[in-house]
Amino acid sequence: VLTLNVLQPFSVTVSAASKVKKGKKLTISGKVTPMAAAADSGVTLQIKTGSQWRDLVDETTSATGTYRIQVIFKVVGTKKLRVLKQAASGLTERTSRTFSVKVVR
Repeated sequence: VLTLNVLQPFSVTVSAASKVKKGKKLTISGKVTPMAAAADSGVTLQIKTGSQWRDLVDETTSATGTYRIQVIFKVVGTKKLRVLKQAASGLTERTSRTFSVKVVR
């Protein structure tokens, strides 16, 4: 009898306001699954600058795989962001959908 353990890839959800005032706190939250592999591990908020993704903030997930990141932008404009879950427990890294936040005066 051959038993195969198939690892499902990470899934990363994200939720954030689409607009924030310059200098005010923006909260980004979501969940990483599968929970067992995601618990107490890291996620990284990334920003797109030109054609490159740059790390902004690292945060640890909870025991249930949820995360909450807070960031303050000091320059107005539209920011393209995503959340990266680093590779762990034999699963490859995965990112959330790309989302935009407009920073206004």
